Amino acid sequence: MKLYRLIPYDKAAPEDLEGKPARPVIPENRLTDENETIPRICVSSSLDGCLTSIGGLHIVSALDTGVSCARFSVMTFDGEAVGKRHLVPSVRLYRLGYVWDAIDTDEFWITAPCVPESVSAMYLTDFHLRKDHCVVYKGEKLRLDMIERSVWTHSPEAARKNVNKAAYRELCEAAWKILRQHKRDAEKETARERNVRA
Repeated sequence: MKLYRLIPYDKAAPEDLEGKPARPVIPENRLTDENETIPRICVSSSLDGCLTSIGGLHIVSALDTGVSCARFSVMTFDGEAVGKRHLVPSVRLYRLGYVWDAIDTDEFWITAPCVPESVSAMYLTDFHLRKDHCVVYKGEKLRLDMIERSVWTHSPEAARKNVNKAAYRELCEAAWKILRQHKRDAEKETARERNVRA
């Protein structure tokens, strides 16, 4: 089974990652309620799962303005080579309460240093943003924006020619909406803390 991990190209080019072990860490951008004690390399069995996991804000932050679409270093791991001892499957992550959307994104954790089988630079030229998907977690219904039917290319010329700007506009709007909601939530929490201290 192939497993994938996306790194924004401007953070690490393929030559920076090729042949070097990825190291388990506790992600800084983990979800609310996601495990904060187990170091891991987060991967998915699909590029769509990776995109859904990192979310719209991180996709938008990977935009390459020269071609008007996101550019990633795509790391590919061999699940069999990782071995069961160091690979935590999505069903287990969900059942243990470690990641609430693990089944929907088919997220796996690699818990030991691991050298990727390959690393390549790829441009995300098109995708479908599904906004009607919900996940039930701890009895609560949570909305999850799903990225589906992603289209990729290695060529910057093909990326420039085939980028779906309407899909990116929709993604940017959804990402900014989430960012504004996070800001409102943070302001409410700050006000609540001030009231408690007063």
